[in-house]
Amino acid sequence: MSDRRMRVLTVEVGQTTVEPRSEPEASVIGRYWNAVGAFLATGDVEVLAPFVGVIVGDHILETDPDVIEAFGGEPDDWESIYRESER
Repeated sequence: MSDRRMRVLTVEVGQTTVEPRSEPEASVIGRYWNAVGAFLATGDVEVLAPFVGVIVGDHILETDPDVIEAFGGEPDDWESIYRESER
């Protein structure tokens, strides 16, 4: 899955970009952002539960509701979760 980077919110560094290692890992990132959006829209922390401890690109996805709210949520532009890798 080279040449495709995606933005994630991580425990270690906050917002960063990662290169998914596979299509399933890229799918996890997409589902994660859907869950973040659902949490912010409804306040239902249970939607974040499937992502507790999940690692993508060597980073643990952030699932702390307080941190997610402080971050301000999902990307302003959904296409912005994808970043081309620099060559």
